[in-house]
Amino acid sequence: MKTQYKSKDNNFDTTIALSDVTPADVVRLLDTQSYFDLLNIPYPTTQDGVIERFLSEGLITKNKGTYHITNLGALLFAKDLNKFDNLKRKAVRVIIYESKSKLKTIREQIGIKGYAVGFTGLVNWINSQLPANEVIGEALRKEVRM
Repeated sequence: MKTQYKSKDNNFDTTIALSDVTPADVVRLLDTQSYFDLLNIPYPTTQDGVIERFLSEGLITKNKGTYHITNLGALLFAKDLNKFDNLKRKAVRVIIYESKSKLKTIREQIGIKGYAVGFTGLVNWINSQLPANEVIGEALRKEVRM
């Protein structure tokens, strides 16, 4: 597997993030299950069905007997962005500062998953960092984010 940085049309989305991978590598590196879950469509019964769908969406491209994973496919569905050398620095990063000034950092979270597959986890982590009040009603306690 080689990394390649240029595409024919110089479009970032269609630039190759990882070249010459097998269908098994595509499934190993990209969270194909999440793709089908997010679109609410059934997961194909064969690996070829998964590959065909990813080809039709431009998430991968075909090159003779192998495949290339595009930047779009990797950025959205990577199980680990660190596996893609030219995309490591594009991982989501959330920083919590002590005040409005950026002088003192309280906490930092760097994601490793692709944007689409990591979004729910990211939002849950951000919500867990927000201050909250506990409101006690007549019989139930409810946590309300500020």
